[in-house]
Amino acid sequence: MLAEHVASGAVTLLAAIAGDAARNPVLFERLRSGPSPHVLHFLGHGGFDAQRNPVIRLADDADGEKTLLPIEVFAEELRACFDTLRIVYLQACSGARPGVFASAAELLARSGVDAVVAHLWPVRAEVARAAAQDFYTHLIGARVGGGDVGASMQASRRTLLASSADGFSPVLYLRGPDARLFDLEERRLKPPKVSARGSRATGELPAALRTLLQGPFSLILGEAWDDEATVEIRARLREALLEALKINEPAEAHTPLFSLAQRYALQGGRLKLDRLFQKILLAVHSRHDAPAIIDALAPHLRPGVHTTLLWLPLLEHAIARHHPGKPLYVIQPGPPGHEDRRLIMVRTTGSDDWEEVESLPRLKLEEAFVVLRLYGGYSPESQPMLMSPQLTEDDHIQGLFELRYIVPPEWENMIMGWLRTRPVLCVGVSALDWRHRMLLRWLFDQRPPPVGSLAVLADGQSEDEIWEKRGAGLPGTGHFAVVHEPAEALVAALRGDRP
Repeated sequence: MLAEHVASGAVTLLAAIAGDAARNPVLFERLRSGPSPHVLHFLGHGGFDAQRNPVIRLADDADGEKTLLPIEVFAEELRACFDTLRIVYLQACSGARPGVFASAAELLARSGVDAVVAHLWPVRAEVARAAAQDFYTHLIGARVGGGDVGASMQASRRTLLASSADGFSPVLYLRGPDARLFDLEERRLKPPKVSARGSRATGELPAALRTLLQGPFSLILGEAWDDEATVEIRARLREALLEALKINEPAEAHTPLFSLAQRYALQGGRLKLDRLFQKILLAVHSRHDAPAIIDALAPHLRPGVHTTLLWLPLLEHAIARHHPGKPLYVIQPGPPGHEDRRLIMVRTTGSDDWEEVESLPRLKLEEAFVVLRLYGGYSPESQPMLMSPQLTEDDHIQGLFELRYIVPPEWENMIMGWLRTRPVLCVGVSALDWRHRMLLRWLFDQRPPPVGSLAVLADGQSEDEIWEKRGAGLPGTGHFAVVHEPAEALVAALRGDRP
């Protein structure tokens, strides 16, 4: 119903919170991490608990049980999360019907919301939709009275009263005397930018990605990409850790894998954790090819600095296959006690062998590849060694402190300067993962991302607004364009557009 206003630039729609995301604690996490809106529209069921306190119904829990959230709790959460919220629209039954102390709408208004629209009694779904459509249409687009919630409510009522008494059901609660919450007289509409998404039907690369690939750029490859091997490794690690810890799986469904690994390391010791990790990782990897997205991206990479957060040297091997005529350096955290705190290996031009660098050569980034392996793991040589993999919470925290040592001082200005001045392509990186956010801040030295930077999000990564509007949490006003397409379509487009 708002498509016309979105196209004109009068309205920006934030990502909806629906399905499993509308379940606690995920709901509160989304509210706390997302942008602050002007209008929040709740579409669902409302009512009262056994004590006649107003509640709204969330998505059912993991066992299929009904979940009711007290409006007082919801109101306090909104007040804590959002500082720009003007209107809450409760498209739910009996949102304005008084309970033992007050109605849901009144409690929301008391919490600080300027205006609340709610229904006095249950109404048919089509009536509720019509009421909301008339309200928003007048609020946004009226020639006279635009931005006035009182006038918008009256317009909605007039439309409904023409056919039934349901026009008396929606009511407006105002916290102050002025019903005009938005001043639209001097607004200058800016239509939204053309999406960075490509055409799935034609198989073409998205325009933003095609532009980035034409010039020098830096790849940051994370582990949030759901290829078969990664999914199986996570699942088997989680299963093995839960079994070793004797934990009920449903109770830990949302516990991060690195938190479970931390618990196991504290109880069973680091040696047992490393053995479990090696056993599962190598067994799974031996049955799967490298992720198709890495093989499809590798031919598009240019000499320069690239970063991987994977435990396996998949990016290094892909670069070696597709760019055999270029020297390739790999830098990763050294094993405990390593005097230089880092391991640097090189595969020279025309060679299949990897050697540890004894003395640093003069680095020419326009001719050589440099891969930073920030999460450690297996070295790229034919008989890989496992060194300092970041598996636990403590590993990731300590790893942030150790980052200052990973780049040799002789190369630091050149490598970090390259990273901070070229557009960045993030693949498999999540703005909702604190580990990834901290690494991005280190890479860019607390600066905004370089102009032209792009994030490729996997299916299920509902983070578009965070990357596009908030720059993935980086300081400053920079932002990322976003490509959000199925992996198969993106891989096919990349392979069809190879240089």
